[in-house]
Amino acid sequence: MSDSVARRRYSLARLVSELQRQVDRKDLRAAIHLAQMPIQSRGFYTSQASRRLRKDPWARRRYTVAASGRPRLDVNAGLSKKVMQAGATSTPKPVHRVVDPERFVIAVLDLEAGRLTAADKTCLAAARQIAGLDPGTAVIALSDSDAVGLPEAGADRYEVIPGLRASDGRFAVEAALCSLSIQMTCRAFVFSDTALGRHTARSLAAELGVTPAIGAHDIGSNYCVTRCQSGESDAVHEGLMVLTAKEGFVPPVLSMSFEAAPFQSGVSLAPAESSLVDLGPEFSPADDVALEEAPFVLCGGGGVRDWQLFNDLAVALNATRAGSRVVCDAGHLPRDRQVGASGRSSSAKVYLALGLSGAVQHLQGIENCEEVLAVNTDAAAPIIKRADTSYIADADEVMSEMLRQLVAPE
Repeated sequence: MSDSVARRRYSLARLVSELQRQVDRKDLRAAIHLAQMPIQSRGFYTSQASRRLRKDPWARRRYTVAASGRPRLDVNAGLSKKVMQAGATSTPKPVHRVVDPERFVIAVLDLEAGRLTAADKTCLAAARQIAGLDPGTAVIALSDSDAVGLPEAGADRYEVIPGLRASDGRFAVEAALCSLSIQMTCRAFVFSDTALGRHTARSLAAELGVTPAIGAHDIGSNYCVTRCQSGESDAVHEGLMVLTAKEGFVPPVLSMSFEAAPFQSGVSLAPAESSLVDLGPEFSPADDVALEEAPFVLCGGGGVRDWQLFNDLAVALNATRAGSRVVCDAGHLPRDRQVGASGRSSSAKVYLALGLSGAVQHLQGIENCEEVLAVNTDAAAPIIKRADTSYIADADEVMSEMLRQLVAPE
């Protein structure tokens, strides 16, 4: 196939795709101009052997700067943010409204600091999967505080019940949910797949006389599937379902938003009648928490010289200690405290890296961390580029000043 034929065929395919992508902008001349550009200027070249179009690995790519200051590949091909925002606001998602529901799917959210966690979003997605877009079925989100993002997550109604997710057992949560199932036609009770959610799901299922579906990975409108017998077979649950949605469950793609209107069920929590006595929270050392589950991680690298100061700071912050491979090889921290591709991964909410350069293997271990704070003397270190907040200084000096402020008398 000659170069002209190859170029012509690719140009026609490119024209069709660009016309589809530019349909919201109504900019047909730009699409035609882009399709008629030379192949080399679009990052393609023609193989001398097979005369086939191939991707040029050395083609210059467009980059944009994210809000955090780090460069990101511009997948929008250089379109300005104003054009993108104009296209997004011109076609808002339709709102799914349930006027007079006859059936309900109850989603009990844990919430954390008033925001939806990944487990809560999976819980709402599973409830939405059961309800579908049936005009007679509504998804009710129950929580003990207000939350942001319920319309986008799939909630038709929401109700705030103070004390609903109290973990000390002083309220009869299961009795309140049972009375809710008596008042209205409930198709399912969906909980987050957390320790608290699994406990409440099992207790409620015992009250209702059904089998709980813990860790459901396949969810339909009238059934759900869980693994049983050590993962060797599946168990199918039908009828009234009490389930926790496993985080591996693939949520449906929501092409619309939902009303998330306030709802009043009239259910109130009563004190639990139990002989158990709440002794209050018990302090547990942060190092007893696995790195994969620790919410606050203090990680030291080769730039840390005073390790006694590092340990004292970890105790003062109640942070879980971690280190790079160099630190663990030197024996400053045990091997199970190593973070990276050859160690443990971390999904901490706050990850404080002290004197750590940030090798590729280490960055792979912290890719799921929410907030990364870095202290390093090298402003060009990879950890500085990855961090959300950076401080260019010596790690030992920063630790000393932090510890002084933490233990200073008021």
